[in-house]
Amino acid sequence: MKVEFFTKQVVTNINKDINKKSELLTYKLKEKIQEEIRVKNLVKSGNLLNSVEVENNENIHSVFMDIDKAPYAAVVEFGYVGTDALGRVYNKKEDPYFRPAIAKAIRDISKLLGND
Repeated sequence: MKVEFFTKQVVTNINKDINKKSELLTYKLKEKIQEEIRVKNLVKSGNLLNSVEVENNENIHSVFMDIDKAPYAAVVEFGYVGTDALGRVYNKKEDPYFRPAIAKAIRDISKLLGND
């Protein structure tokens, strides 16, 4: 009985530690994405920088773009060729900042974990 309780406590503490580190990693990822935006000189009004959000719910931690804060975020990331609702014609090449930052963060985390 005592061993079982001890084991449960150890597992609970490990899970709490993993959860906390995961939460910290999401904030680091947010910083890397914002850094990529700055490096690519995409900062005009600051909306794109401020649209990078972190959401932490129990054991799920995520980084995402709040397109309500920067509706053009997807156009910058993926490009756009076509005519918009106002009849303006675009031929905007992609200038990815979100995907490269995520890919770099994954590589960095993999190295830390010894998964090169």
